[in-house]
Amino acid sequence: MIRKAVVAGQFYPAQAHELRSDVEGYIEGARIPADVAGAVCRGLIVPHAGYVYSGPVAGGGYACLASLDKSVHTTVVILAPSHHVWFKGAALPEA
Repeated sequence: MIRKAVVAGQFYPAQAHELRSDVEGYIEGARIPADVAGAVCRGLIVPHAGYVYSGPVAGGGYACLASLDKSVHTTVVILAPSHHVWFKGAALPEA
């Protein structure tokens, strides 16, 4: 399933090429601290507000994640809030 981009043009650019350019810029512009390079990551908290506000911080987080040793870090679990549906517990995909 591909989720429809319901806030395109509001929280991030509506055009795919602009969005790609912005995201690449946030990640490429990140400065990874020397003590983080080569570290083992147990968790990463990344903001998810409008990209003009959260993009540089999120880009830094994802740049750190991308720099990690992929032979050590083989699984990524994403936890996110539900902004539209209230429920108890967690919602998980079937696949």
